[in-house]
Amino acid sequence: MSTINTGRFVVLVTVAAILSSAMLLIVAPGFDGPSVRAALFFASVGLAGSVLAYQLTPGASGTIAHLPFLSAVLVAPGLSTTMAIGATVLVSEILARREPRKALFNVAQSASSSALAALVFLVLGGKSLSTSAAAGSLAFPVAFRDMSIGPFVVAFAIYFAVNTGLVSAVVALSQKRRFAAVWQRNTLNTIVYDFLSLPTVFFFAFVFVRFGALWALGLVFPILGLRQLYKTNWQLEKVNEELLQLMVAAIEARDP
Repeated sequence: MSTINTGRFVVLVTVAAILSSAMLLIVAPGFDGPSVRAALFFASVGLAGSVLAYQLTPGASGTIAHLPFLSAVLVAPGLSTTMAIGATVLVSEILARREPRKALFNVAQSASSSALAALVFLVLGGKSLSTSAAAGSLAFPVAFRDMSIGPFVVAFAIYFAVNTGLVSAVVALSQKRRFAAVWQRNTLNTIVYDFLSLPTVFFFAFVFVRFGALWALGLVFPILGLRQLYKTNWQLEKVNEELLQLMVAAIEARDP
């Protein structure tokens, strides 16, 4: 990675976003009414999560926007969802007054993550919850079975890997640090929480399709509570690290 500067890396990620979106356009355009409505709803919730992002390290921030974004992939795994997610991230970048190159990267990596997750979900035979609803089989156990847990978990893992990998890579390049160290610092402590949120992603999507947007809005507050859990966990980790550094410094001062 040392041979690639930050600007070129951002260009590569942007190209990847365009190519993955083009592939998704062929496989699943998703511009029908229900898909567009679902994409706009979950993107709006994701915007709230993006606005409430908290600082992790210089150049990286934490957010729970990925939860409604992945719910959108389950309900409407098509290009309309990827476009809505990209537009949402762009709006949040404008509100944060991010510099153009950083904004472009964040939009491109979000689009790439969601597009690849949707592609993998569909290629592995995953069925959207909208399809189950149209077939009249949206009782909770039936919907979960028809959607198939395998593609769901793999799509989540792909989104997680691409998202965290690209963010860690660009931070490592811009700060001239090792990728593994940046990834571990930003991601390792939240892996368990991310995968424990899998049922939340599914249930949010299920409630939207089964009961409608108004009922789904009732789940926004618990999801925002997860954001606070992530933030608190990060703050505790940071405090523990600072206390450990102070203890080491005190020991060294007494006994060099």
